[in-house]
Amino acid sequence: MSVPFFRPSTDWIQATNLLAIQRCLEEAGVVFDPGENGMTEGQNIAPRIKIQASARMITEEDRKQRDFNKLTRLMISIHDFEQSRSAATFLLEEVNDAAKYPLVEMRRFRCLETAMVVAYARPFSMAKGEVGPLTWKDTKLSPTPEEKGLHQKLIKHRNTLYGHSDAEFVKMKVWFMQETSGGRDVGMVFPQFDEHMRFSLAEINAVHEITLKLIHALVHQCAEQGAQFGDRFLQI
Repeated sequence: MSVPFFRPSTDWIQATNLLAIQRCLEEAGVVFDPGENGMTEGQNIAPRIKIQASARMITEEDRKQRDFNKLTRLMISIHDFEQSRSAATFLLEEVNDAAKYPLVEMRRFRCLETAMVVAYARPFSMAKGEVGPLTWKDTKLSPTPEEKGLHQKLIKHRNTLYGHSDAEFVKMKVWFMQETSGGRDVGMVFPQFDEHMRFSLAEINAVHEITLKLIHALVHQCAEQGAQFGDRFLQI
């Protein structure tokens, strides 16, 4: 049986999400090939994709490898969500909204908050290699509006503040001092950064709950999908 096989080449289209296109094509039994150079994370927003139809058979081995890649992402994602949940647990145990903390403690909390955000976002981020990112559809969960909002905030903070340092999201005051040294005017700048956490304890508790929900769902998915790949794993 011959199926469409898409490779960037001649006819231009505009796409808002490369991953969404790839998922839709795969579910329709179509192989999407971004070409030898591939696509990078920076090209996710409205990439110009050239499409040319040709023909190729999708073998049973192709489908099995795709399923194995998805299983691999599910297993790795469990570990990521466990790390995020652990960081949330430590914050819930140690942070008191009513207390005032010295700078060293505030930075320790920000380190834990960074770990919570980055670990949560890792499964959903574009990755190199054959194993693609996780989607909500893969979890077979239907997030509530509150969970969707929290998810979006976590991903946004990972992309702008905790995984990167976008200047417009960094809260900073800069103090300037001018003095004369050796007959010359010398200007000195002293940046001061906001070390407060960006997530409230209520939000951190919600992260704790949603990661537990995701872990349980993915463990269930792995149990269902893993049986067919027993020959690829270490036997107990």
